Order: sequence, then structure tokens, then C-alpha cells
Amino acid sequence: MPLLFLAFGGGGLSNLGSVPAFDFPPGYTTFFFVYVVLQGSAFAGAGAGAAIASDFETGFMRRLFIAAPHRVSVIAGYILGAVALALFLMFFLTLVGLAVGVNMDGDPLQLAGLYTMTTLVTVVSSLWTAGFALRIRVSRA
Repeated sequence: MPLLFLAFGGGGLSNLGSVPAFDFPPGYTTFFFVYVVLQGSAFAGAGAGAAIASDFETGFMRRLFIAAPHRVSVIAGYILGAVALALFLMFFLTLVGLAVGVNMDGDPLQLAGLYTMTTLVTVVSSLWTAGFALRIRVSRA
């Protein structure tokens, strides 16, 4: 989904960079890239909650809770999996973004700050959807 957002938002709307009131020298595609990375990391975090709810429906979560000495470690595993997925997604989106013309005009510290912020968005999204999934226990919700 983030690749579609990058293609449609960054490519299809790239002419918005020529609007006189748009004052961002690297261009609209670079401006939109940050939104795409943040939304992709939120989607990765939301996938953790969907996986927890799905595992509740199939009964797999009950087996995990019985086998684990601490139930928090099971939820932490889902969250770490979502963070790993988000890091891979950020790396892949960065490569695709560079291929389609995203101008990385920030220094490496600023890029690390973007990746740290998106990792935090993944953790917060994972925790929110995990709490929702633990409360509802149905993937349809």
C-alpha cells in the first residue's frame, strides 16, 4: 500500500511542487515521501493487532499463552515483528524513493531521526491495535 501511495501521491501530484505557494525546494515528491514512510510504518504496526486478533480466533493465542511463562513476552514478540517489518519497509521505500527522484537533502542524522520517529509510530500503532485486539478478540472488528 505505501508503494501505491508513493506512486499516486508522489508521482501523480508532483506538479503541485510548481504551485507558487508551495515553498519546499526539494520538491513535492520528497515532501510526500515522509508521509508515505510514516503511514507505512503505522500500517505495519496495525498488522500486529490484526495478527493477534486472528490468532485469538483460531485458538493459536491460547496455546501461546499457555507455553509462555510471561504473557507480555508474547505481545512483545508481535510488536518486535511489526518493528522488523517496518524497518524492512522503510529500507525498501527509501530505495524506491531514491529510484523515483526523492531528494534526500538532509544529513544522516536527520534521516536517522526520521527512521526513529517511524519506528516509534510502529510501536505506538502496534500497542494500540494489540490493546484493541486483546479487548475485542475478533479480527472483524
